[in-house]
Amino acid sequence: MEELFTKQEISWLDDVDKEGKIINPKHELYGKSIANTVLHMPAASGSTVGADKLVYLSVTGHAPKKIVLERADPITMWGAIMGKIDVEIKGKEKKPLDISKVEKLGIDPEIAELLQGPASFLAQMSLFLQTMCKYPAFLIRPCSIQALSSGAI
Repeated sequence: MEELFTKQEISWLDDVDKEGKIINPKHELYGKSIANTVLHMPAASGSTVGADKLVYLSVTGHAPKKIVLERADPITMWGAIMGKIDVEIKGKEKKPLDISKVEKLGIDPEIAELLQGPASFLAQMSLFLQTMCKYPAFLIRPCSIQALSSGAI
């Protein structure tokens, strides 16, 4: 699988067209397609609507297969989670959740197993929450799930 590297942030909304091609002539990846690649980037820039664009790219088959971020980025992480794109933050380990802990919250065991499946939704969400719960905008409800990933429950 092709790997693309950039030191520039990517605006999912403005820098990428609907087919996954970088259309910003000022971007170092200009003219390249990010579809089906491993994309290494610092983070996203721009509006939170960029997460929607990333989900759209995934649904249409034009998203990267994996995104490796240099730092936490809620726009890319949320879009990747919802679009079932593997996402990683350099230096952060994904910690899969223990299904028994999920079941303590009253989640049906079949649903818990589904979430733990091949897409590793819970591992992705756990990474997202471990990172984002440090920021006030994300302190409302997701941090109860973070308690699961940290072993508090």
